Amino acid sequence: MAALEPDARARLLETLAHYTATGSVKAAAASLYCHRNTVVNRLQTFREVTGLDLTVPSQAARALVLFADRRAAPER
Repeated sequence: MAALEPDARARLLETLAHYTATGSVKAAAASLYCHRNTVVNRLQTFREVTGLDLTVPSQAARALVLFADRRAAPER
């Protein structure tokens, strides 16, 4: 994650927060005001960068613990 540009890192962490709050690509896209494919692409980038697949519950839990201090909390 450190190799990413600050804006790209922030977008991935924001997507992490929104996706893990619901587990739904559609809901994450709606709350982020972007297309669902954008969320899918960000999840793929997150997987490539970290090796963690957020669609696997145990790996999503690990990601939440690892990035808890760095992620932006989703607004409700």
